[in-house]
Amino acid sequence: MRYRASPESAGAARRSVSTFAKACGFRGERLTDLELAAGEAIANAIEHGNRLRGFFEVRCRFDGAILTIEVKDRGSGFDAPSEPTPGPDSNLRGWGLFLMKNLLDRVSYFENGTGVRLEMSLPAARENGGEATS
Repeated sequence: MRYRASPESAGAARRSVSTFAKACGFRGERLTDLELAAGEAIANAIEHGNRLRGFFEVRCRFDGAILTIEVKDRGSGFDAPSEPTPGPDSNLRGWGLFLMKNLLDRVSYFENGTGVRLEMSLPAARENGGEATS
């Protein structure tokens, strides 16, 4: 889906990701982790993407085992750190990349850092407090 790059769009984008993840069988603590990580990726796309170009995209897919969420903006991108740490003013900001990496099974970046790919497997969701539906 495509969303306007404004703070008002963040809630709708997060709800779409959550609805999709629930339909795939994610529940419990792992669903909460997924929602938080996706919310951080969405917030980063809104804040750091080029608002003059107006939009960011969220794509979700599920292959029966792994849920993949891609968030892509139209900003200038960035060089992703191999081990993200909270920013210098970590009381308020700079936790997004750190949370994504520590809450999900895999995080990767594409197109010069204008896109982030978040992955979580359904078996891991079952093992860590979530329940899958059939």
